[in-house]
Amino acid sequence: MQDKKLKTCSLEDLLKRQFPPREYLLEPWLKARQQMMLYAPAGVGKSLFAWGVALAVAGAGKFGEQWTAPQPRKVLYVDGEMDMQDLAERAKQLGRHSEGDQGTAGKNLRLLARHDQFPDVEFPDLNDERQQQWLFEKVGEFQPELVVLDNFSVLCDIADENTSGSWNGIIKVLMSLHTRGIATILVHHSRKGDPSEDSFRGNSKINGAVDVTLRLDRRVEGDKAVGQGAAFTLHRTKYRQTPDPFTLPLHFSLMPFGWKIEEDQESIEDQAVKLIKAGKFATQAQLAEHFGHQKAWASKLCERLRIFGKMTKDELATGFMRGKTLRSIETAPESDFDAADLENQEVKF
Repeated sequence: MQDKKLKTCSLEDLLKRQFPPREYLLEPWLKARQQMMLYAPAGVGKSLFAWGVALAVAGAGKFGEQWTAPQPRKVLYVDGEMDMQDLAERAKQLGRHSEGDQGTAGKNLRLLARHDQFPDVEFPDLNDERQQQWLFEKVGEFQPELVVLDNFSVLCDIADENTSGSWNGIIKVLMSLHTRGIATILVHHSRKGDPSEDSFRGNSKINGAVDVTLRLDRRVEGDKAVGQGAAFTLHRTKYRQTPDPFTLPLHFSLMPFGWKIEEDQESIEDQAVKLIKAGKFATQAQLAEHFGHQKAWASKLCERLRIFGKMTKDELATGFMRGKTLRSIETAPESDFDAADLENQEVKF
C-alpha cells in the first residue's frame, strides 16, 4: 500500500533527480503541468480563446500561425453555462481553423457540461471539497493532460469573490490537478471598469496559485473581425517561467479563414523604452531574452528606437549602463558598501 503521509526531500536528493524535459502542449507558451488563468470582460471572446487552445492541443493543430501543438493530447473541457447546441456550433466553427486532425481532436477532447446532464443530476460545485471528487473521478477515468474550467463564476458557488477564503476551493482543485501532472486553464471575468493589470474579479489570492495570467481586452482600433465578431488584444500579466515567450500585446481577430494574430510593434517599442530607461537590462542579449528573441532582434530594435526618435544613442547607452550598475549593486557582497559613503555620493545616469 502506498504511503499517504507527507514527505520531504533534502536539497541533495532534489539536485540528484533527473527531470525529463517539460514538454509543450502548445508552443511556445503552454507547458505540461502549468496552471493558467484567463480573464476578460463578458462577450470579449475568452471562451473562444480557450476553445481554440483546447482544439489545437487535442488534435495537434494550430492556433493562428504562431502557436502549434507538437502532438495530440487528451483535453477535458468543463463548461458551466453554454447550451449544448451552441457548444456544437462553436466546436465546428473553430475546428475548421485549427489545422489539426479533426478525427483525433474529436476523440481526445472530452466535454463535461452542465447542460448535458439529466435534470435530476446535480452539477458539481468546485468550491465544495466533497463535490470536487466528482471532477477528479472523471479526470481519473479520462487521464487528460489539459483541463479547461469555463468559468469560475458558474463552476464555483461562493457568496463573496472578494474574500481570500472564497478562492480556497478552486485553488485546491488547481493544486490537485498539478500534482497529477495536468495543466489547467481557469476562465474568469474581469472587474468592471478597472483597466489595471490585476483587474480580474475577486481577491488577488488566485494570482499567486497560477503560473500564467492572461488578460483579453476588447479591440477598440485596428482591423475588425469580419462577420464572426471576435476581436481582442491579449496581454500577459504574469508568466512564471523564463524566458518569457510572449511578445505582447497581441491582436486577435477571428476571420473567415481562421485566427489572425498580429504583434503590436509600437507597444513592443514603448515597452522596451520604459524598461531600458529603468535599467532593466545590462545588455542587448538580456533585452532580447525578455521579449523571447535572439540578440540580433534586440540590435535591430535599438536601431528602430534611435531612427524613429524614441531614444537617442546616449539614452540607450545610459539605460544599459544603469542596468549594469544596478546589477553590480545587487550582486556585490554587503561588505563592499558603507551606508555613510553612499549618502555622500552623487550617482549620475
